[in-house]
Amino acid sequence: MTHQTNDRSESSPLGMHGRQRVTLADLAAKTGLSSATISRVLNGKSVVASDTRRTVLNALDELGYRRPPAAQPHSDGLVGVILPDLDNPVYPQYLESIEIALSRHGYGSLPCSQKFSGTSESDMISRLIDYGVVAAIFIDGLHGDTTSDKSSYVRLHNSGARLVLINGFSPQVPGVFISLDNVSAMKSVVAHLSDLGHKGIGLVIGPVRYLDAQRKKSAFLDAMRGHDLGAFARCISSLSSVEGGQAAAIALIDQGCTALVCANASLALGALLASHSRGLRVPENLSIVGFDDFSAAPYLDPALTTIRQPIIPMSSAAVSAIADSGFAQDAASAELMFQSSLIVRRSTAVRSSD
Repeated sequence: MTHQTNDRSESSPLGMHGRQRVTLADLAAKTGLSSATISRVLNGKSVVASDTRRTVLNALDELGYRRPPAAQPHSDGLVGVILPDLDNPVYPQYLESIEIALSRHGYGSLPCSQKFSGTSESDMISRLIDYGVVAAIFIDGLHGDTTSDKSSYVRLHNSGARLVLINGFSPQVPGVFISLDNVSAMKSVVAHLSDLGHKGIGLVIGPVRYLDAQRKKSAFLDAMRGHDLGAFARCISSLSSVEGGQAAAIALIDQGCTALVCANASLALGALLASHSRGLRVPENLSIVGFDDFSAAPYLDPALTTIRQPIIPMSSAAVSAIADSGFAQDAASAELMFQSSLIVRRSTAVRSSD
C-alpha cells in the first residue's frame, strides 16, 4: 500500500481498496466533505471539528486505508480558554496554569482573547462549536455580566461541551462556577488598613454591571461598617483598565482618601500612576492595595500589597471539572469559593499625620 497524503489534488492516490486506488475524491464522495477538509484532517495541520475528523477517519477505516500518523488524535479533546484580554497581567498567569493542567490530563487548548481577536464572546462561542471543543473555560466572561444574554452559553452546552466559568455566577448558565471569596478578602484588606490608622478608604472597581464588582463593593462596605468606618467609605466604578484606575484614583484622592483598594491588577497600576500625578508618595502619603497578586507585583516601586488570588488551585479545579465527570456532575450549577490571602508589601503603611 502506498501513501500520498501531501498531494491535495482530488485524484491523488491514498491507497488501495480492493483493486481500486483510494483518492481524496473517493473520501469526499463517501463523507460528503470537501477535498480540502479531508486533506487538512490527513495532514493534521489545521484545527478541524472533532466530528468532522471522526467522519474522515472512520471512512479511512472502512475503505481499508491505514491512518497516516499526522491524522492520529494527539489529545483527549480540545478545550477552549476564553479571556477578555491579555492586558491584565493576571490573565496570562491563568492561561499558563490552565494549559499546564490541561496538558497533564491529555487535553489540547485553544486560547481565545476577545480584545486580541476583535471578536465578540458570542462569535467566539460559535467558533468553539464549529471546532467541536469538548469543553470551554471562561475567565471573567459575560457570564458575570448581569445584563448580558446567556443564550450562547446554553448553545455551547447543548453542543456537548462542558462549561467552567471563573469569577462570576449566573443560574442561567449550565456549568461549574469557580470564584474568589470576596467577603473574606475585603475583611482582611479593611482590617489591615484600619490597623494602620486609615479611615478615608476608597474602593476602585470595574463596571458595576458585573457581579464580581457588585460583590466586592458590597463586601467592602460591610467590612467598613464592621470597623465603624462606614461614613468614611468611598467607591468609584470605572473601566477595568490602567486608565480607568488612574481616573478613579485621582477622584478618590481629591475626596480625601488616604488609602485605596483596587479591585484588579490594572486598576492598581492606574492608582500608582495617579499618586505620581498628584505628587504623592506611596506609602508615605497614600496606601494602595491591589487584587490578584500578579507576577510583577513584588518588583514594583514600591512593592504592591495585594490580595493573592489562588490561580493555580482555581485553574486545577477548572480542569478537574472537565476531566472528572463525577466532579462535574456534583458541582454542576454550583459555585466553588476559594479563599484568598493578603500579601503585605511596601505599598501600605501607617497613615501619615499630615
